[in-house]
Amino acid sequence: GAGAGVGGVGNKPGPALGLFPVLIHILGSAVLRPRVCDAALLADVAKYLHAAEGSPFPGHQEFRGGVLALLETLSQCAPTLLQVPDAVVSHLLPALADMLGRPDTSADSRFLALKLTCDTLLPLLLDPENAGSHPGGGGGSGGGGGGLG
Repeated sequence: GAGAGVGGVGNKPGPALGLFPVLIHILGSAVLRPRVCDAALLADVAKYLHAAEGSPFPGHQEFRGGVLALLETLSQCAPTLLQVPDAVVSHLLPALADMLGRPDTSADSRFLALKLTCDTLLPLLLDPENAGSHPGGGGGSGGGGGGLG
């Protein structure tokens, strides 16, 4: 996966660091965005979030800045993310919740995590059929009492 080179070697950041600007530009393109916004990307974003808020490593500040820029871009294209609702629910939202639960998370990180959580979770809760259906879910009357667990 794309998250393999996060740590880097010696004092040099991993190769993933240099790809953040490219990924952000691709996600900013209405033509290319649907081709890259898939379950694998959201799984990688979840790994990036965990690494950015985890133990420091060489290039950590630059990596964290890239992750924050990526979060901001993803919140701007939330409707595209909802094309893969299972990946949003199983990868992205838990990583965002974990990020919000950490006491040492910066204010900027919290804001972007909350914004992206709202931009993805609210449409799923308000109209789950429009965002895609979850197999095996919805054995009730649509009263909504079940939750996401």
